[in-house]
Amino acid sequence: MIAPTALANSSLGTTLYRALATRNGNFVFSPYEVSTGLAMAGAGANGPTADQFDVVQHVTPGLDLDSGLNSISQQLVGRSGEQSNDERRGRITLELPTALWGQKETRLKEPFLDTLSRFFGTGIRLVDFRSDPEASRRAMNNWVRGQTHNTIEELVPRGTITDVTRLVITAAASLRAPWDVPFDAGRSRPAPFTLLDGQTVNPITMNAQSPDGLLYAKTDGWEAVGMPYLGRQLEMVVVAPDAGRFADVESRFDGAELQRVITLLRPTPLDLRLPRFGFTTQQNLGDALVEVGASAAFTPGEADFSGITDDEALSISSFPQQTFLSADEEGTTQGTATQVIRRRDQVSITLTPVSIARPFIVMVIDRSTGEPIFLGRVLNPTS
Repeated sequence: MIAPTALANSSLGTTLYRALATRNGNFVFSPYEVSTGLAMAGAGANGPTADQFDVVQHVTPGLDLDSGLNSISQQLVGRSGEQSNDERRGRITLELPTALWGQKETRLKEPFLDTLSRFFGTGIRLVDFRSDPEASRRAMNNWVRGQTHNTIEELVPRGTITDVTRLVITAAASLRAPWDVPFDAGRSRPAPFTLLDGQTVNPITMNAQSPDGLLYAKTDGWEAVGMPYLGRQLEMVVVAPDAGRFADVESRFDGAELQRVITLLRPTPLDLRLPRFGFTTQQNLGDALVEVGASAAFTPGEADFSGITDDEALSISSFPQQTFLSADEEGTTQGTATQVIRRRDQVSITLTPVSIARPFIVMVIDRSTGEPIFLGRVLNPTS
């Protein structure tokens, strides 16, 4: 059930990626969290609303998406903690808090609550939108702040919540993780990076040389590099289209292609150059979800969440998500510390030079499940 769910989430993610690409430069989001949030709300959806969720989430006949997400979630919970290899030791922290928020004192249906509890280990969080929307907004932000250890402080901006809000999905995603093979800080220096319009910028560009710790694939139109984090369970993958091919590769980058990239990557002796980058993307995913086919859920009078309650008609008013992703010499860091156990022995071997000096698609995947946890792009690493 895990592999079909990962493929469905990859298809959802790449479809949403293309919608978000029309309104963003650099951006990143979490397909896993989007699928989880929609599945939680979908537990109470009926009629066309539920049908649209199935289409947007690429639910195929025989796929039990809730069970698949539950299985993937159990795997991802184990990714945080101390990890090490022969040379280094460090801690990985993966935070993916997703929640469904509703109006307090609403009479909720038992089958809906049972589904949330059984598959997602949670319930619906109740606040008082009607009487105090600002306090409700603060409660959401306080919860996310606590779940992410202050990494994400204000997920829901002012003006998002009103007295007619009744159903909100919140999602925040953050990763702090050291590389399995770190970049050599002594080799970092400014280097040209060619933008889509042909102009160049000069980001600090890192260098890692490894006979066996990095992964590589090249096919018609693009090359890709896999950079495992300590423990080699989570992995950042950059897909760099050939010069002049970015728009073409991006338009064809669907769920099957995403999974193909993962399967093509092979351990390769590399002399890798990659620009530093780091950014946070905060956005309301509701508009993009409407654009890709989930319009009913976000339309008052059309949404059918009668599986949640009979007290009043519900529609989703907002789906804010904030996601942080970076790459520096130590890893995807935000205060990440590593300890050197011993220095890596120098091995005399021919290394394949790979320079990522042009815009690229970036993702963080869970290697054993194939789940895309983060997905986005870097058009300008200096932005």
